[in-house]
Amino acid sequence: MTITSTDAANALHDVDSARRHNLALFQYGLTSPFLLLWGALWIVAGAVCAISPDNADIGWLVVDVVGFATTGVLIAVQTHRYGEGVGRDWMLRCMGKREAGNMNMHRHLAGRAAGFTRPAASLFRAAAACVRRLLTAAVGLLWMTGPVVPAGAATPVVPLVTAHQYWDHHWFVWLPRHPVYECVEVMSIESTGGHYRAIWVFFIEREGGKRQVHFFDDRQIVEHFPGSHFRPIEYERSGAPGQGQSVRVTLAGLDDVPIKITVDLADRPLTRTGAGLTDQSGHSADSHFLLFHRDRNALARANKIRIGGRDYSFLPGDDPAGKHRFMAAYSAGIQVAAVYFGHWSFSRHESKLSASQAGLSFAVTEPEGGVRLTAPQPGYHNQIAVDLNAGGALTGYRHEAATNRLAFSLDGVLPLASDAPPAVREFAVHMNPDEPVARGEAVSEPMEGGRRVTWRMDSPPWTADYAFESIIEPNDSGHALTIRTLRR
Repeated sequence: MTITSTDAANALHDVDSARRHNLALFQYGLTSPFLLLWGALWIVAGAVCAISPDNADIGWLVVDVVGFATTGVLIAVQTHRYGEGVGRDWMLRCMGKREAGNMNMHRHLAGRAAGFTRPAASLFRAAAACVRRLLTAAVGLLWMTGPVVPAGAATPVVPLVTAHQYWDHHWFVWLPRHPVYECVEVMSIESTGGHYRAIWVFFIEREGGKRQVHFFDDRQIVEHFPGSHFRPIEYERSGAPGQGQSVRVTLAGLDDVPIKITVDLADRPLTRTGAGLTDQSGHSADSHFLLFHRDRNALARANKIRIGGRDYSFLPGDDPAGKHRFMAAYSAGIQVAAVYFGHWSFSRHESKLSASQAGLSFAVTEPEGGVRLTAPQPGYHNQIAVDLNAGGALTGYRHEAATNRLAFSLDGVLPLASDAPPAVREFAVHMNPDEPVARGEAVSEPMEGGRRVTWRMDSPPWTADYAFESIIEPNDSGHALTIRTLRR
């Protein structure tokens, strides 16, 4: 058979078309396993983030390790499968015969096709090297960043740091004859169905900043309460349910000085008169703003206090000037909350915002288009929650202790971003009651290097002396928070 120039040109065109088509299929076959692998792994990582945000960092770490290792195996397998001479044999197998039985033309075209297909193996090696570089870069980027953070949630801010505890019982005794301490207090919690019990005994100094000395029988509380002391405490409570309760406690104080405290209520009825929020009276005012709320109370009939073998009971005639309105008292349903003063450095890592030096770690979630920060705290079902809108402005702050809640509510969103315009918002502080226990005004304004939020209260009147401010300074990893008193 005679091959004309037109037949040869057509044949060569068919060969070239076949070469390009099959090379494209070849490249698709090379890259598809990598796309399928990483697509499946990212779906798994996304599911872990959605189901368990607290384990997101572990999930992405596992995905990175598995994906990187499997990618290496796939590259090794494909390199072994497609060797140096793969180009010519693979192209000829895929082309097929243009005409059955036309052996002369086949040999002629095969010779021409070889010239086109020899670069296939080198093309594969170049493509594989490119894939390796791209995957290495992608894995490195994934390792550094983890899940993508949505707009508005990139730099969430913690504007307050609080403590909040609920206690079932509280006994208070003035110590007018003690040379150092003005009073002693005992608190206990034991109404959580037997799941948790703790006893707290503390003394308050009479002079200066009214420093407090704290003793707990719970080591976990001591670990998170700077300056406090762990002690085994003998504790006995008595009294009819719903009535005033009597107590006896024994412990070793500082330098193992023996302490015995007895307060007798003899089932006195409880009343709300004199209950509610208690004046801080300067107690530890340089370290925190204190909110001490009592639901009901009753005056004690008698008290007996022995410290180091000496009697410091408050007896009739011990207060001739009448400085004290009562000798000893009992309260039920006590909430103790504090806004701490200090400095914290928060760092953002994937779904966590942590101040590791202070033991604070907030989980970052995104409910209904906003951002929520939650951090567990020592105690029974104790947790802080900070709610922000999509722009990072504060919409609410609460601190839960079992079924009780400390909450800061605002009459509008409070901007926390450095470049946001100034804003003034009314706020209220709730501690379970329908009516707030305190009210005030929050002024948020930009400052050099960050943001200042000034918290001033005007109700009840004594709170006006306890204004404080939050200084928020963004940095490369998160933000620094400084809370300090404005008390003069």
